[in-house]
Amino acid sequence: MMLRFRKMMAVLLAAALTLTMLTACGGGGSGRGKAVNEKVELTKSVNEALKKDKYRVSLNYNAELDDVASNYHINDVGNTNADWKNKKLDREMFRVDIPEVEKADSASKIAKEIEPTLTNMKDYEWSIGYYVEPKENGKKEVVSREFTIILEWKEVTK
Repeated sequence: MMLRFRKMMAVLLAAALTLTMLTACGGGGSGRGKAVNEKVELTKSVNEALKKDKYRVSLNYNAELDDVASNYHINDVGNTNADWKNKKLDREMFRVDIPEVEKADSASKIAKEIEPTLTNMKDYEWSIGYYVEPKENGKKEVVSREFTIILEWKEVTK
């Protein structure tokens, strides 16, 4: 009787371990792919907004700049930009708070914020990355999104 019980427990344990191993194989992923696709689409919309305002630059989405934005999102914008300028980094940080009711207009608000940097600089390749932090009210409802934007440029050699 005890031998049968041990064999039964061994089979159940093996089945449990097999199911545990297969649990992570849903293919859903971490969601980062969806976030990247949304940021690629946002970058396309920002480019369209810039073209409406007669800018001829084209921003390229760069996921590595998302990491920079994530690391610097709590820093003061002015101090960070001054530090980067002192280090001769061709990079600038912006922060835009967009109310949830104006979410559909995010691209044009971001374009307006970065336009002054683009105005005086021609013949550059531009890259952009984002960190987005939802802001909630007391009821845990998203009321706005704070975008930390990193703009980076390289001079194009002809």
